[in-house]
This record gives sequence, structure tokens and C-alpha cells, in this order.
Amino acid sequence: MASQLDFDLFEATTASVLEQVKGQRS
Repeated sequence: MASQLDFDLFEATTASVLEQVKGQRS
């Protein structure tokens, strides 16, 4: 079972990846 810390890390990583994708599309 994922802990809250793991979930927070996952969200931060996902947000970072999304920002990179947006930057590449621009």
C-alpha cells in the first residue's frame, strides 16, 4: 500500500513531467 509520502512524490513527479511535455509542445 502506498504511503502518503509516496503519493506526494508521485504527484510532484507527474506535475514535473507534464510541465516538460508542455514545454516541448510549445
